[in-house]
Amino acid sequence: MRKLQFWGTDDNRNVSTARAVQMRIDTVAPLLTIAQNQTILLPSTQSIPFQGTASDGGTIQTFRAIIRSGTTIIRSVDITPIVTTSSEQLRINQITNRTQQSYRWEMVIDSTTFAAGSYTTEFIIQDGADNQRTNGLYTFVIPTKFAPDISNIQFTGSSNANAQTMRYTAQTGFDAGTINTSIELDSTATSPYTDTLVRAWDETGAPDSVLQSRIPASIQTATITKIDMNNDFAAMLDQQGKLVTWPVDNSTDHALTANGIAGTTPITDVLQFSIAEQLESDNYLIALMRNGTIQQFKRKAGQSAVTKSTVTVAGANNTTNKVIAVDAGYKHNIALLRSGKAGVWWQDPCTGSTSYCNAVSTVPTPATFGV
Repeated sequence: MRKLQFWGTDDNRNVSTARAVQMRIDTVAPLLTIAQNQTILLPSTQSIPFQGTASDGGTIQTFRAIIRSGTTIIRSVDITPIVTTSSEQLRINQITNRTQQSYRWEMVIDSTTFAAGSYTTEFIIQDGADNQRTNGLYTFVIPTKFAPDISNIQFTGSSNANAQTMRYTAQTGFDAGTINTSIELDSTATSPYTDTLVRAWDETGAPDSVLQSRIPASIQTATITKIDMNNDFAAMLDQQGKLVTWPVDNSTDHALTANGIAGTTPITDVLQFSIAEQLESDNYLIALMRNGTIQQFKRKAGQSAVTKSTVTVAGANNTTNKVIAVDAGYKHNIALLRSGKAGVWWQDPCTGSTSYCNAVSTVPTPATFGV
């Protein structure tokens, strides 16, 4: 607020009575708020990295953003604020003889016109009375654009009998975006190979004709996803989820021939399996089924009978926390849950092969085993 006095003087030096007038002189720079929406601007896109509001007691004359790379000015972007003064503010202005105005604004950047790199932005706003305010510095980055990279490719068991699950890591370089992948087979790979031959060797590396003769003929034409053996028996899982076992030594009772898991009547709908020779030469097999349950088969040393049971892992369910992997060991067995927890059970000192002995314990995530 300023007070001005006016008076007049004639040729005879007569002075009139002074009159006082009050005037408002704008000496305050516009107010400015800035919200940064993005710090990384994707290459080849248009985005709104900055937006905000402004207000002034008069009219905004100029509003611009100065973009620098280091100390070099790359671009000056003019911003047009939009008046958002409410009707209530207009009434107040009329009563108080003021011209207070409110604005909103946003800044659009076309990253196709920028090279990859780091940039700083400074905002300068000025009203009609040449009052100026400078806000900054705000940093944003435009990353280098490169082609997606696929790595860490793994083939795992699938819950679909007619499909194979493939897991991989995709690095897009700058954005999650949409990833489109295609798998191209060799020109000769028009269908799965069915002429696979499973061969057997002894400890010297020489072909073992006796062991070879025990391999079921049915698996020689199967699409095998896993094959394993110990000193007493072998097991094979094919792509359809069929699990077959057979003896590998001179004891014919060493195959797991009970409860529908013999070479002639294989168990079906198996996702993964693991075998082990536990404690006093007890043979053991655990199978993770496609429905999420765990079946375990055991033949004690010196016996031909095979016991079959179902393992219940604390905290596991078939929806949000499935069992995703199993493994059999010398004294204990382990199951990994989708949550990253592990369930462990063993034969001794627990009672019975279905006993779940200890509490679920945390393991590092992600973890993969028994695949």
